[in-house]
Amino acid sequence: MGYLVVVVLTPIVLLPIIFSVDEKKAAGCGYTIAVMAIFWLTECLPIAVTSLLPVVLLPALGVMSAKTVSASYLNDTSMMFLGGITGAIAIEIHGDHLLLGMSLVTWFLSMWISNTATTAMMMTTAQALLQQFRDFKDVHSANGSSTN
Repeated sequence: MGYLVVVVLTPIVLLPIIFSVDEKKAAGCGYTIAVMAIFWLTECLPIAVTSLLPVVLLPALGVMSAKTVSASYLNDTSMMFLGGITGAIAIEIHGDHLLLGMSLVTWFLSMWISNTATTAMMMTTAQALLQQFRDFKDVHSANGSSTN
């Protein structure tokens, strides 16, 4: 809980750095360094995540372009790929990939056919997924392992 407080309050408490200096680029750079220093010292975020903060903060604060900052790490295309992979892993870990997949297919179909027909079509897919989840749960409960 303490780490969450540091992650949330540090950027808020350090906001006066941005507004107290006349030169906005210098203020944004100082803000980024201060936030990173506190995150690095407290280790409230993994060091790898803290080291990537300039990729987000410097373009957001108008200090440098994302392409210029990304060039310090990787080329900008590789950095975009890394961000996409990271987002995909986060979505999969939390189980939102199935919901997103079903939602996107339903949305796409409902653009051309009625909502009732789309629902009827998607019900079979939803039932098949639910049956697979039940089978998966039954296999794991029979093996004595717990499902979280």
